[in-house]
This record gives sequence, structure tokens and C-alpha cells, in this order.
Amino acid sequence: GLLSAEEAQDIIEKARPSLEESFVMGGNGEEAYRSSENTWLAPYSMPLLKDIQRRLAGLTGFYLGLLVSAAEELQVIRYQEGGQFKPHHDSTGFKPRLFTALLYLNDLEESQGGGTWFPYADSSSGGAPLDASAVLSVQEAIDAALHVEDEQIATVGLTVRPQVGDCMLFFNHLPHDGTLDVTAVHAGLPLRGSQQKWAANYWYGP
Repeated sequence: GLLSAEEAQDIIEKARPSLEESFVMGGNGEEAYRSSENTWLAPYSMPLLKDIQRRLAGLTGFYLGLLVSAAEELQVIRYQEGGQFKPHHDSTGFKPRLFTALLYLNDLEESQGGGTWFPYADSSSGGAPLDASAVLSVQEAIDAALHVEDEQIATVGLTVRPQVGDCMLFFNHLPHDGTLDVTAVHAGLPLRGSQQKWAANYWYGP
């Protein structure tokens, strides 16, 4: 409930004219590692974005000025039929991101796919997470997640179904030493059918 449905639609309409094919990290066509379109909205491109940062500051307890200064531009993403982003981590040595705010801009039914899957997260629905202690690096964690069969995903870890206006926050580094947290590995599951998936990300650097 971080956004209203009307606010989510406003972001979609603002982003729609400037969408471009997202950078694809591997594969081609339906087998691409990432298949989507995206664009970036500058902080003052619409007044709503300042309100969103204010709400996120209230949610996290971070000082608003610090939060805004640490934020990248808002990335808006559209997935169409078959679109997905296979298991990955949001933070790298080249582009460190302390935490992620993922905003859902439309609803999807479970049968339509498109959920956000965290294979190493505990789930209240009883899904058993992959064993994070069995991997030594984020790349190993990603590789293990890639080997989970499609029909097993629903029973592994945590899958969040997109609901318009909802926001999910997750931290990408461990608090005690700042190393990458393998439990933040996640995927945008393939979208089934003709319904589009719209989402947006705020990433916050050090």
C-alpha cells in the first residue's frame, strides 16, 4: 500500500514513451537472461517521486535528505509475455547497492507468473529455502538457483506476487561486515499470457 493504484498508473504513463530494451546479460530471444524494457525517471521529473522518497524515509527510519542523496534514479520496467529476469543479485563490486525498494505498479494473478522469487528466503507458506550455508559466493548461489526446475520453484523459498502499490524492501549486504548477502539473490519469474508486468526500483548506494 505504499502507492495508490492511480499513482502507480501515473508512473507507468510517465515512463511509457521512453521505454527501451533492457540490457540483456546472456542468451537470446526467449532464452535471454533478462527480457524486458526499462527507462529511468529523474528525481524531479514528477512531484510524486519526492512523495515516494518521503514515504520510504518514514518506512525505513532513514533521514530523508540522506535517502534522496543515496538514491539512483527510479528505474521503471515493463515485462511482456515470456519476459523474465533470471536469478541475480542487485549489488556488485562495480555498482554497490545497499538496499532495494521494489514497487509493483500492477496486479498479477498467480496463474500469470511474474512473481519475485527469493530462493534462499524463508516462507510462511512452507516453502523450504535453498541452503545458503552450502554456497561460498553470490555466483555459486545464483548457479544453484538456476538449477532449480521450473516445476519446483513454487515449493522453494519465497515468491512474492505483484500487487499494485505494494513495495518490498530488502537489504543486499550483511550488517556485520558489509559483504554481499546471498539470501538477497532473486529472480523475476517468467510472465505467462498477454498481461504485462510493470514494476519500478529504487536502489540506494553507500
